[in-house]
Amino acid sequence: MILHEHGRLSMSDISVHAVAKLSTVTKIVYRMQESGLLKTEASPQDGRVTEVELTDAGEAKLDIARQVTSRLVEKAFADFSKQDIVYINQCLSRMFHNLNAL
Repeated sequence: MILHEHGRLSMSDISVHAVAKLSTVTKIVYRMQESGLLKTEASPQDGRVTEVELTDAGEAKLDIARQVTSRLVEKAFADFSKQDIVYINQCLSRMFHNLNAL
């Protein structure tokens, strides 16, 4: 989803967006590449940096994942008002901010 939103990114940029360790992201990227979902390439600006991009197969799998999660989210929030959802998001944002301040 990160690559869909931001396009081609370095592994370190992905780890920042995913709030995950670079080593974890690297393992995941290479597994997804083996499955044909991603492609990696050395950065034209800096050959030491590996950039990652979704393949067409990766985009197709993402579409399927979004359809499945969309139904799950709709079910989970079925009886929540818009105000409830805004409040939940505000609380989660505060929690994220608190954790980043550590």
